[in-house]
Amino acid sequence: MSFHDPFMVCLLVFMAVLLCGERHVRIFVSGLWRSVPLALWRRGGCHMAGMVVAMLALAVSHHVGAAACLVAVSLTLMGGGTVFQPVWGIPALVGYGLLPDGAGGVGLMAVCLWAAGRAGSDGAARLVALFLLLGLGHGLAALHPLGWVLAAVGLAGVCLLAGAWPDRLSLYRHCRLVRPVLLLGIVEISRQQGMDLGVEGALFALLLDLVCQSLAVIWHRAALLLLPAPPLPGFVVGWVGLHAALGLSSSTEGWTVVGCLLGVAIMGLACGDGMVLLGEGAAVLPEERRRSWIWGLFLAMGLPSACGMVAGWMTGHGAGWAAWLYGLSGGDGSLMALPLFWAGLLPLWFCLSRGRWRDGPDAGLQRDGGSSPMLGSLQPYMQAQPVRPRGLRRWLMRGQRQVRSVRLSAREILSLLPVQEPEAVFWLVFLGGVLVVMGLAQ
Repeated sequence: MSFHDPFMVCLLVFMAVLLCGERHVRIFVSGLWRSVPLALWRRGGCHMAGMVVAMLALAVSHHVGAAACLVAVSLTLMGGGTVFQPVWGIPALVGYGLLPDGAGGVGLMAVCLWAAGRAGSDGAARLVALFLLLGLGHGLAALHPLGWVLAAVGLAGVCLLAGAWPDRLSLYRHCRLVRPVLLLGIVEISRQQGMDLGVEGALFALLLDLVCQSLAVIWHRAALLLLPAPPLPGFVVGWVGLHAALGLSSSTEGWTVVGCLLGVAIMGLACGDGMVLLGEGAAVLPEERRRSWIWGLFLAMGLPSACGMVAGWMTGHGAGWAAWLYGLSGGDGSLMALPLFWAGLLPLWFCLSRGRWRDGPDAGLQRDGGSSPMLGSLQPYMQAQPVRPRGLRRWLMRGQRQVRSVRLSAREILSLLPVQEPEAVFWLVFLGGVLVVMGLAQ
């Protein structure tokens, strides 16, 4: 049974977490004893039933006929008939039942990719389709890893060209679908080439990517964790995936070009995903509270180490779990001491942000009712400016002038570049990533 496969167990755990935390499912459960609008209640029931059926499809994935039927039912329930079209979906699933390790598996990838793209803003339906794609195609990826990667990229391109996309951000949302597929392909290619470091690194990046995407569906503010900026988990996914691809290109004969192309693709997908997340984060950041920031920082600090421990257990290196507490291993033997960086960054952040979320200078006095005479006598001293020596004050003013001059000169330089165009920014960053990859691969 698939329960003995550690990767399938992880997918089932992700599905269970998504089922427990998804918003529409919570509305359906609360609607059993509360007054909930009928349309929302029915949608929550469809989401709950679709996730349960998808979990059954992953559990019986060795019986391809039953899995194909369950995939059709789950996609219909999740999308309400708009995501899964029986006209083209049923022949593809029948083909998967007849040829699960050949063209039928590719047809199943087309079904899941198209359903995930049609889900639009419904993150739960898109993520369920991705889980089905990874779980049911796990055997095909193990047999033909390079064909799995090429077929996934080609089918994603066909789905993008065939769809009527309203804006460019809709195209960038497919980056979250293709990146896990590429990482799974790197895992299987590294396993066939006997590269244990590459298997562990790519599997670590894949688990971290899926965890962050699941959290983004449950808690929308957690989508900022996927930003490809250090030291966030989105940067860790791109960095580890890049090093896993570079390790494949430098340590295996005949895979130099393919490894470089995979590394460039992972970096480009990270940039495209960042375009979407920056637009989403602009509406989320002004509503942040101190508690949300604290939870986000702890998630950003602990998720990479936790996923690294799970990846080490899945690859048979569970004895070295303590090493993930102070360093993150790449796929080519490189090491990044990101947990130690967070350990030094968190105390500094707490010291600098102590008064940022207060309601005002008199918040503590108003909370106590203003009845304490001692606080009333100390209030003028609490509002006074801190004492600064004359030399320190002069040094601070000089530093402020230097920072202001550097900022003005940087603005003048940036005014000469086409940074106002988002397309130009994307392609400049992408080209820079290509040059970096080619330089590191030599």
